[in-house]
This record gives sequence, structure tokens and C-alpha cells, in this order.
Amino acid sequence: MADYQGPDDYTRARAQIPDASLADGIRVAMVAVWWWFDAWWPERRATASKYDRKRAEMIQDARDAVTAKGAGITVEELVRIGSPLLGEFWPKSPEPEASLAAAIDGLRDALLFRVASVRHARDDVARWDGKRVLRTM
Repeated sequence: MADYQGPDDYTRARAQIPDASLADGIRVAMVAVWWWFDAWWPERRATASKYDRKRAEMIQDARDAVTAKGAGITVEELVRIGSPLLGEFWPKSPEPEASLAAAIDGLRDALLFRVASVRHARDDVARWDGKRVLRTM
């Protein structure tokens, strides 16, 4: 680590991704969830368990919240609204439930991994460029 020369080009490029782009990615992932929900729920509604109804209500609540906020919704609001969906079990079969589970995985990537990766890159660049680098390693 003594030879560390600061964040690489990839980290610097990642740090430049604006919040608007992150929000767009989250919204696209949410639309995929809603699309597969709309394919799954009408078929499942008649025989839905209490748990299925809870998951359906969570998706509908998320859709309503995002729609109510409109285009000006922030990344933090999207993360807050979408995160509860990630803590649920989404069966990987049969179709279209498997596709809904895959859409939830895409939402997980957009909400958690991309946002965390960009924020981590921003922190690394800010620490290094601001000369606040801890050089004890």
C-alpha cells in the first residue's frame, strides 16, 4: 500500500456518475419489477396466500410512492422506498414468479451495489484529492 498512487481511472470515472443517472437506473429496475408483478399478480391473486398478498401490497405501495414523487425523486428516496422489497423471499419458480424474482435481483443491484459503489468511489476520490488520505498502511 505504500506505493498507492490514488484512485485509478475506473474509480475516478465511477465517482463522476451523477445522482440523476443512479436514480434513472433505479427507476428502470423498478419498472421491470412492476412489469413482472403485473404479469404475476392477476394469475396469482385468486389463490394468493397471506404472504403473497403482503408482497403484492409492498410492490403496489412502492409503485404508488414513486409515482407520487414524480421525476424529481432523489436516490435516497428511491433507496428508502425500494429497500423493503429486497428483504422478502421471492421464489425462483414457476414463471412468471421467477422473472419477478430476477427483476427484484436487478433492483437489488441498482439500489445497493451501484449506489454503494459510486458513493465509495466518491469518498475515495475526495479523500485522496483532498489530501485527507490516511497513510499509515
